[in-house]
Parts: sequence; C-alpha cells; structure tokens
Amino acid sequence: MVRTYSGQLAAIVGQAAPSLQAVVSPPSTRLDAAPYREAILRSQPTVADLSREFDRAKNVKAGDPRSTVKDMVSEFLYRPVTKLSDFKSLLIVDESISTGKSVAALLQHLYANGLSQECQITVAVWAKLGPRTEATPA
Repeated sequence: MVRTYSGQLAAIVGQAAPSLQAVVSPPSTRLDAAPYREAILRSQPTVADLSREFDRAKNVKAGDPRSTVKDMVSEFLYRPVTKLSDFKSLLIVDESISTGKSVAALLQHLYANGLSQECQITVAVWAKLGPRTEATPA
C-alpha cells in the first residue's frame, strides 16, 4: 500500500509543484515519511533533499501536549550544508500533522540559516481519512 500511496503523492506533487527545488522531512523517531519523500525525490531527481542535515536530541516528542515549538526547535539538531538562500520552493513531507510544531520548528531553523521569506513552502502529508475512505493527500 505504501508503494502505491507514495507513488500517488509523488504524482500529485509533480503536478502541483513542477518547479520544486528542495524537500525536507522533520527528523522523526518514525520512518513513515521516508517512502513518500523518496518517491518524490525519484520523480524529481534534481530536487535537493535537506533531511539528512537534521537530527534530533530524542528528548521531546511533538505529539506530547506539553511540548512547545520552542522545545521542538531545541530538539531538532541542524547541521547546515546546503545554501538555502537560492531556494524559491520547498516541500516539507511529514508522516502526520496535528499541531504543526514540527513544521514550525523546522522552518525556524531554515529561516535562521538563510532560507528566504519569499520561498514558497508546501507541506505534504498522506492521510487516511476515516475507516472507509480512500487515502487522500492532506
């Protein structure tokens, strides 16, 4: 199923963001986002993958209601390698979004290290909605 859904998401992203320049997934203890990000990268081979520039301290979980964006910024360890200032489009691929803390923390790191405020940011999450619905990009 993941292979099918990741291919579908890659096709949707290819249509919606044909000039995509970079993709990143927040560092996670789960690997659920990886097949989706990898399918997008296979379908658009010139896109830079910034995911390997991030790691985490493994002290805080975004899903913990007590954690804050500030906690997540501290949790994410960023080792910048790629020059960010030239990117005009960035896709964030995550396995789930509930509060947006991971995405907000990721963006704080990227903006602090040169990502332009003019860069178009898109977030892709593959979500299965309800017990009898087809998987739908959210």
